[in-house]
Amino acid sequence: MPMHMPPAGTPYHRLTTRIPRWRTLLALVAVLIATQVAPIPAILLSRRLLPEGLPILGDFTPLALSLVAIACILPVTLLIIRVGEGRRFGTLASVTGRLSRWLLAVYGGLAAMCLGMVVVIGTTVMIAVALTTTTSPPERTGTPTLDGIGGRLSVLPILLCLIVVQVTAEEVVARGVILQAVGRLTRSPWPAIVVQAAVFTALHGAGELWGTVSVLVVGIALGWITVRTGGLEAALAFHIVVNGLAGFSAVVFGATSPTDNAVDGSWPQALVIGGAATAYVLFVNVLIRPLEITTTVTDPQVTVASHSAAPCHDEQHHLPTSTPHVINADAPASPTGGKP
Repeated sequence: MPMHMPPAGTPYHRLTTRIPRWRTLLALVAVLIATQVAPIPAILLSRRLLPEGLPILGDFTPLALSLVAIACILPVTLLIIRVGEGRRFGTLASVTGRLSRWLLAVYGGLAAMCLGMVVVIGTTVMIAVALTTTTSPPERTGTPTLDGIGGRLSVLPILLCLIVVQVTAEEVVARGVILQAVGRLTRSPWPAIVVQAAVFTALHGAGELWGTVSVLVVGIALGWITVRTGGLEAALAFHIVVNGLAGFSAVVFGATSPTDNAVDGSWPQALVIGGAATAYVLFVNVLIRPLEITTTVTDPQVTVASHSAAPCHDEQHHLPTSTPHVINADAPASPTGGKP
């Protein structure tokens, strides 16, 4: 029997309320186990290939395989959700039952703008501080170099493709599975937002204080904006832009270490990422009404599991692809603070 979306007005964090609670709990446990087990084949492969590496990747083989290891979590997670909860990717992606590509593009441009703005401001402040200080900067060893950049750029398209899948895996697990599994237990989304952010930070491993705090802040910000916008598009876009910029920098400067992690960032990096995430979610929140973004379920008849053999009336059972995103102004107030 096909599963259906919850009633109209249901926010993103409560999309699993029509699925038996025990199935959601088992699926959550299975996904958390998968985050530790699914990467093992790629990790073992990387140990066998090192130090030779793959011809097409060269010194970037360890970095690429570390991305593959995380990317392996995505198909396993989707399989668990499909079998364990009887639903498809649609309800992990959005209250509309599908991922919006145009919203991804819009959010991606906004994320790049916010990140660039914060980088410019941060760089200006650091230059001003450096010009006013009298102490000599510490000597640095092993500084990344631009030598040989031409050969390294050929690796960039491969790394960027892997980053997209890696980011999707992390978002589906944190802002998708965990947020919805915990969110169904309370009307307020904040317990689920905090829990998924804590797990998201823990999955990055141990690191420096500033780096850990920045990952936690980003996790909370992206969790909140996911609930506010009713889908993963905003979180995906920001995450892809940030990791894509990191991948681009790694290629340009020849930073091939796979162990570099966001939680190992210094306080300037933490301020840039945290500041960009804060500015980004505030901008996106302002754009919800102008862009007419659907923030809650508007059509309870949308099927999100296997298709039923019974005939369907298009105008009643499916969201037409040409219908724009609209906010359901007649629904009761949402606990997220805006109209559903």
